[in-house]
Amino acid sequence: MTNTSTHHGDQPASRYDVQLFGNGERSYGRLFPHLPLAYYRPDQLDAAAALMRMPDNKVDDAAKRWNAPAAEPPPATGAENDRIPAGHTYVGQFIDHDLTFDLGSDLGRTDPGVGPMNFRTPRFDLDSVYGQGPDAQPYLYESDGATLVIDNNDLPRLGAVAVIGDPRNDENAIVAQVHLAMMQRHNEFVAAGHGFEDARRLTRWHYQWAVLHDFLPTLCGRTVYDDVLSGDGVQLLPWPYGQIMPVEFSGAAYRFGHSQVRSDYVISPNQSPRPIFGAPGEDLRGHAPIDDGRRVDWSLLLDPALTPTFKIDTELSPALFQLFGADDPAADPPELPQGIGANLAARNLRRGVVLGLPSGESILDDLITREVVDLSSYAAVGADLGDITEAIRGAFWKSVPDAPPSTPLWGWVLAEAELAAGGVTLGPVGARIVADTFVGLMHADPRSLLRAAPGWSPSKPSYGIRDLLGVG
Repeated sequence: MTNTSTHHGDQPASRYDVQLFGNGERSYGRLFPHLPLAYYRPDQLDAAAALMRMPDNKVDDAAKRWNAPAAEPPPATGAENDRIPAGHTYVGQFIDHDLTFDLGSDLGRTDPGVGPMNFRTPRFDLDSVYGQGPDAQPYLYESDGATLVIDNNDLPRLGAVAVIGDPRNDENAIVAQVHLAMMQRHNEFVAAGHGFEDARRLTRWHYQWAVLHDFLPTLCGRTVYDDVLSGDGVQLLPWPYGQIMPVEFSGAAYRFGHSQVRSDYVISPNQSPRPIFGAPGEDLRGHAPIDDGRRVDWSLLLDPALTPTFKIDTELSPALFQLFGADDPAADPPELPQGIGANLAARNLRRGVVLGLPSGESILDDLITREVVDLSSYAAVGADLGDITEAIRGAFWKSVPDAPPSTPLWGWVLAEAELAAGGVTLGPVGARIVADTFVGLMHADPRSLLRAAPGWSPSKPSYGIRDLLGVG
């Protein structure tokens, strides 16, 4: 890759060590501790968030596909990405819940402080499914101590509350059924004669294989994927020591999935579309039993021609600006201005300030200096670094008055995907942060397939997300 001078004139640090908040693997850390933290005023962020709401006409055009016969799906609209099926959005949410759980970030703060604690292990170990295991949490298991409890083809529940390793995996009916599929794969190995430990290991490795060889290249593009997986170049999360959760990943880059969320879905044949957030009992919110009316047919949600995601770009479904019902106190927490608590875009942007993230421009400069990213990957945007950064900055801030001279990292990830990759994959910076984090975390886990069994593969070499969810 060509070494190009930095756009802002900052000198690169002499060392690129990651920074750890606290001690141990449950800590968050930084991939770019040598870069300055980027501050943005809350009113600027809230104004930018308001402009991220997808226009109703785009949502309505995308919803017209539900009226077409399944045998003749319409072409993707301008808002849709027919390279990635909608089911991947919720596999991505499940992965997020497997890796990270931040209970400590106060979005009302406007200055970065002490790093949060991760209440998940930063490993692809399905601790959100297994909990602490049958000895510590026997109520998750049948009397044999190996089989996970599944109740009438649903998550086990006390009333409407799912009794599972991570309650967030019942936030909506789709991610709940990703979780259910993981439980089913585990129980299939138990039924085939494997004890608990072997069944858990095989389930983890099949999950890791599908994530590594299907989900990740589909999201990041083959060039970045191959470069990171080879390990020949710069490793942003150095192998095998990356047992941290990078805030650049959890607080920005991996939040790309919010732009993929559709306003509604047809989850089974012959059903009407159901909103992801809407009237209670009519939408796809979780914390309710998975009956026949809420059962996902994965053959629909894993076919991008039938149910594509929305593009990875700077527009979010209107549903994500009304996350909670009018009577839900979560809609207006006391630490945030009225109306901001239910606005996911505003929450994400404020979180970036709380976590002290660098700007997208400074990370691009750094990756160019380290010969991780080449300007040729921005060919669709421009040839000159200044033109590229100004185009991406403008795509995020849009018409916000007196917009700052740099871009919040989450906004950068979305805007560069929109301009550099047409919204069908992540752009260069976002793809590197996500791919390096995924691969680095797997290499940091001594029980992962990359460390414990690098030559292992499933009996079906093409095993992917469809197989993991039981479609095949």
